Amino acid sequence: MKIEPCSHIGPCEAGVCSCVDSGIFCLKHCHCIHDECKVFFPGCRCQHGDCRTEACLCIRAGRECDIDLCTVCSADEIIARKMGKPYDVNASKMKKDDKCETRCRNRCIALGKQKHVRMGRSKLGVADWGLFVDDFVTKDEFIIEYIGEMVSQEEADHRRLVYGKEGSRHLITLDTKTVVDSTQKGNKARLINHSSSSPNCVCKIVNVQSDFRIGLYALHDIQPHTELFFDHGFDKELYDGELSNDGPPPST
Repeated sequence: MKIEPCSHIGPCEAGVCSCVDSGIFCLKHCHCIHDECKVFFPGCRCQHGDCRTEACLCIRAGRECDIDLCTVCSADEIIARKMGKPYDVNASKMKKDDKCETRCRNRCIALGKQKHVRMGRSKLGVADWGLFVDDFVTKDEFIIEYIGEMVSQEEADHRRLVYGKEGSRHLITLDTKTVVDSTQKGNKARLINHSSSSPNCVCKIVNVQSDFRIGLYALHDIQPHTELFFDHGFDKELYDGELSNDGPPPST
């Protein structure tokens, strides 16, 4: 879901600025004076490779780093682009002592840097198929983006009735107005099964270049060839379709 930049006269205040009224930071595309705006997000100033925990201002704010704002952690890429030189964004193809290992770690969705995943027979008795990751994944590391059709809440409610209890697990709430439905249009992330007792990854809504997207991140270190699970927000009876009161956002 694209975030609309504010456009008004005067300072960014409640009742005037759409960003303030929406409870979000002003964007680099906003028409306000950034140096004077009290709600403008300036980006992080992490050193190379430090953008991996909540010590990074961007991660703490639920955002991916922006090369126009975070000029320290992404400096290598900026310089390479200005010099017109190729820059390999796929860290899996580069040696551990290569420059890519010290560059920004918080731009995976924007660069499409997902882990190697594959469809396989699930270990769950109630599910035929699941999604397995073939790479070693460290805690908090990005695994894959959750992609699907963006529909309104009203349309999502209608589709839940059509899909039935089992099909509803492919709908993830993005915000109060929008739901991502991967039932008919989606990627391999839709194959990740539910587990409230032992999930190894979690869904997070992330601001990527002023666009809200859904990423799946490791809750702890994950060994290669491991099946992925996240808490869909359902109770223990997965296919009963009842929402759990203590299920973590985003709920399905």
